[in-house]
Amino acid sequence: QVWRSQPVTLAVTFESVILCDISQGLSYTWTFWNSQGWPVALPPTVSTHRQTVTVPSYFLEPGNYTALARVRVEGSVVHSSYSVAVEVRARAPVSVIAEGTHLFLSRAPSFPVVLTGSQSYDPDHPGAVLR
Repeated sequence: QVWRSQPVTLAVTFESVILCDISQGLSYTWTFWNSQGWPVALPPTVSTHRQTVTVPSYFLEPGNYTALARVRVEGSVVHSSYSVAVEVRARAPVSVIAEGTHLFLSRAPSFPVVLTGSQSYDPDHPGAVLR
């Protein structure tokens, strides 16, 4: 589980002895799938061909995903796949009520109470205007 405001960093370790004279090292391929089984197109800045993958914060919408890492021994048909479930969680908006005035109401006409929520924010959507 991660908050939407956190980056998602995953890594895979291939822990097998490679006894292959034609081996040219290991290659890695990461793919993400949403809960409907559709592939998720990651931003071009995310390298999906390394041992570790990092998806930037705020990129994935709240929901469930499956991350799949495929490790292949270069120069052969040997490969191994690993998957992990990732739940991206949303946070509730934060309400900040300020500039309030406490009034004792009397029978005489009174002034309206004005409150402002201009400091409220949504931690999952920075810069969004809350109404």
